Amino acid sequence: MPDQYTVLVVDDEKVLRDGCTLILKPEGYRVLTADNGKQALAVLAAAPVNVILCDLKMPVMGALEVLEQTSVRYPDIPVIIMTGLGTVTDAVECMKKGAYDFVTKPFSIDHLCMVIKRALEKQLLEQQTRRLQEEQARNLYNLALEQSRMHTIVNCMADGVLVTNRDGEVVMCNSTLLQLLGVQAPPHLGPVEAYVRDRDFQVAIESLLAGGPLPQEFQQFAQNFRQI
Repeated sequence: MPDQYTVLVVDDEKVLRDGCTLILKPEGYRVLTADNGKQALAVLAAAPVNVILCDLKMPVMGALEVLEQTSVRYPDIPVIIMTGLGTVTDAVECMKKGAYDFVTKPFSIDHLCMVIKRALEKQLLEQQTRRLQEEQARNLYNLALEQSRMHTIVNCMADGVLVTNRDGEVVMCNSTLLQLLGVQAPPHLGPVEAYVRDRDFQVAIESLLAGGPLPQEFQQFAQNFRQI
């Protein structure tokens, strides 16, 4: 386990804090400790932490109060509740309020390390998901920006422009072409026939969509428009 992962152990019993430190340091973790929830919040404000191990019942501030603070201020840090067998129901209530998991005292070394490892894996997956979502949002924004620029350029062109998809449906048409064709744009983009009523023009577009050569009649047709 890389040593950049830091575990904050929060418990009012020194023997448990020391015990967790002895367990986790050989596993490659950096361990910070706090006597209660209030002190834990001070540690969180001063140092980066990856996982919190928090005792359920403590003087000054217990796990429920810690969760209320961390869920708002540090939502990315998983909180693992440490509890006695008699307070498992309370630990489950903590999970409903945002805790990642709980371990019952006394816990084995293997079980504690497994729960911490799973919490770190979950944290990593959430970070990766968030980065992918942010990247997707940036890509969509850039795409929308480029489309807006393209529409602006096309609408400012002196030549008529008609863009269709492979199904022959119009996806873009500038005002110059509408003026040349003497038609009004339909309320919604639709088939070429809604814009172009000349059958030769329609056939020429169909030929282009099929991957054929530019018909001579279309070249003459386009030249006539340029002369208008």
